Amino acid sequence: MSEQAQEQEKGKGKKRSKKYKRVREKFEELPLEEKATFLVEAVFTTLTKGIEHAGKAFSEELNSLFEQAREQAERHAESAEDDSGPGEGAPGEADAANDEPPEASGEHADDEPAEEKN
Repeated sequence: MSEQAQEQEKGKGKKRSKKYKRVREKFEELPLEEKATFLVEAVFTTLTKGIEHAGKAFSEELNSLFEQAREQAERHAESAEDDSGPGEGAPGEADAANDEPPEASGEHADDEPAEEKN
């Protein structure tokens, strides 16, 4: 490690791991062009991981919000059903609405059934 790098590290007052110190020393041994390439690659890798992490956190938060909204909608629907009372959806009401007169179905009471084909 160069003297300048050692002085900078001492001035920061931060404790670094042995692994960090070894990598830092090896980095100092690289030619300038490789240092630049290494730094660019490290920045892009770090940014990519950060964006992936943020995307995952955003997705989880969105899923949580959608789940809360779904649960709230279900509770609202249940309370609306409870408040509807016996006037709505009374037994037999739906059946009467579905009954069609014979004319609507295309059959008449006095028509004979169609003959079966063999």
